[in-house]
Amino acid sequence: MSASKISKQKETCSVKVEEACVKPMAMSRRPSKLNCEEGTQELSRADSGQWILKIDWSYKSLSSVPEFLQNYQLCTILNLSGNNLDGGIDWLIHLKRLELLDLSRNKFSKIADACGSVSTLKYLDLSYNLLSELPEWILLLQKVKKLNLSCNPLEKSFHIHLKKAKWKNVEICNLENVNLVSIPDCLQSAYSLKELYLGNVNNNKYFHKSMFYQNNALWRIPELLPSSLSILDLSYVHLSNFEYDWKQLPNLKELRVRGNDLFWPSDDFTILTKLEMCDFSCCKMFLLPKDFGCLKNLCFINLSFNKLTVLPQSFEQFQNLYHLDLYHAGLETIECNLTQLPRLVECDLWMNLVDPSECLPNHSDLCSYLRGRLFPDEREIRLDERNSPSVVSEDVEKSSEGKIHCRKNKHHINY
Repeated sequence: MSASKISKQKETCSVKVEEACVKPMAMSRRPSKLNCEEGTQELSRADSGQWILKIDWSYKSLSSVPEFLQNYQLCTILNLSGNNLDGGIDWLIHLKRLELLDLSRNKFSKIADACGSVSTLKYLDLSYNLLSELPEWILLLQKVKKLNLSCNPLEKSFHIHLKKAKWKNVEICNLENVNLVSIPDCLQSAYSLKELYLGNVNNNKYFHKSMFYQNNALWRIPELLPSSLSILDLSYVHLSNFEYDWKQLPNLKELRVRGNDLFWPSDDFTILTKLEMCDFSCCKMFLLPKDFGCLKNLCFINLSFNKLTVLPQSFEQFQNLYHLDLYHAGLETIECNLTQLPRLVECDLWMNLVDPSECLPNHSDLCSYLRGRLFPDEREIRLDERNSPSVVSEDVEKSSEGKIHCRKNKHHINY
C-alpha cells in the first residue's frame, strides 16, 4: 500500500473518531471516553489520552482525583458528580476546551481559583456542595447557557460580588438555597433566559439529611425579569404578595410559588395566556379571580392546602386541564361543572366541605391517578374524607407543607 493511501486512511480514521466523540451530550462508551474503571497507570501516559474528549467519573466514591487528568487538554466534558471530593481542583487551569463541567453532589468548600475554560464553558453544575463563595472566573462565564449553583451556603457578604456576574447568555439558571436576597443584575438583561429557579427546596426528600442549605428570602417577586422566561420557580421564598407587572412575562408557561403567604393572585395575573402549569399549594390563599378560566392553556393546577371557599364557574373553560389538585383547599362551594372538563384525568377533592362524588361521579378513579404521581410520604398524609366545618388548624397546614415535593428533578444538567 502506498504511503499516500496510508496517510489518507489515517486522516479519514481520525476524522471519524473525532466526529463520533463530539456529539454534544452523548456519554457513549468509545475510545474517547475516560472511565473510572480503566487502569490509571496506563491512562497517565500522555499519548494514551490524545483523543479523550469526555471524562465520566461520576458516582464512583472518589475522595481525590489524580492530577494526570490535566494532560487531557482536548477534553470537552468533565463529569465528577456524586463523589466525596472536598479539595480544590487547581489543575482546571490546564483544561482549556471544556464545554461542560459537572462537580455537583460533592463536598467542595472551595473550587479552583482559575479555570482555563472561561471562554468555552457552556454548562456548569456546582450544586449540592459546601461553597461559601465562588471564584471570580465563575462570575465571568459570558458563554454559559446552563448554570446550577443551588444548595450551597453562600455567605451574604459574597452577594455583592454575585450581582456583578456576567451571565448574559444563560438559558437555565438555578439559584435555589444559596442565601439569596436579590437576583444578579445580569439576569435582568439575559434575553435568552428560559428557566429561572429561585425557590427553596429543603423539604425535598432526596436532599442529604446531613447537609444544611441556606434559604433564599426574596419577600417579593424580582423586578424586570426578562420577557423570554418560560419557567419561574419561587417556592418557599417568603413572598408576602403576588403583585407584579405580569404582562412583562408574555412567554411564561410554568409558575411555581408554593409555600408563600400570597392570600390572593394579583388582578392582572390572568393576562398570562400561555401559562400551562401553576402551583399555588400551601399559600394560605382564600380567593381566586373570577376570570381564572381565562388562562385557557392551563393543563396542571395545584391549589391544595389553601383556604379557598369557592371554585369559580370560569373553571369550566379549562378544556386542556388534565391535573387538578384541590385537596384540603377549604372549598365550600364549587360553582363550575367539573364534568365538563374533557381531558381531566387526575383530581383530588377530598378534605373539603363538598362531596367529591357529587361533583365528579368518577372521582375515585381520578383521585387514584393523581395520588399515584405523589411521593409515598405525601400519599400517606392524604385522607379519603370530607372536611368538617371547623377552621383548618395551622398545625395541619404546616405538617402538610413539609411533605409537599416536586416530582421530577428539574435541576440536574442532562448530558
